[in-house]
Amino acid sequence: MTSRALAMLALCLGLVAMPPDTPASGQVQSGTVGAEVIRRMLVGPGVWLLNWPDTTINFMTSNATLTFEMRGPALVVKIENHRANVSCEKEVTVTPGSIVFDGCLERGIDLRWTPDDPVFAFRGQSSLRWFTLRPN
Repeated sequence: MTSRALAMLALCLGLVAMPPDTPASGQVQSGTVGAEVIRRMLVGPGVWLLNWPDTTINFMTSNATLTFEMRGPALVVKIENHRANVSCEKEVTVTPGSIVFDGCLERGIDLRWTPDDPVFAFRGQSSLRWFTLRPN
């Protein structure tokens, strides 16, 4: 994770109102972060990298670059899948602790925020495969 991405995550997490019984370590449990904080995390660092297993090449992964931006009240993701030579823009549904969006070639990618993972900010799956998402 880049220093810019770490700074953005720290900024966003600092905006979260923690309940009095939060552990002194300051760890935030998945699902306790509001949708607005998730939006800020995604828009802040710029480009993100979405990875998934490539079923055509053993032990390899494919990836796409994602750029999130606000368009009025909607969060939109620009997806560039260079391996498949396809790009698209899709609206993102944000809930506390997770995001859901359709890919260019796949529907229903559901990613959960993983605060304890130092590399991948989000992990999840669609009906076909699993995904990881991290700032690029």
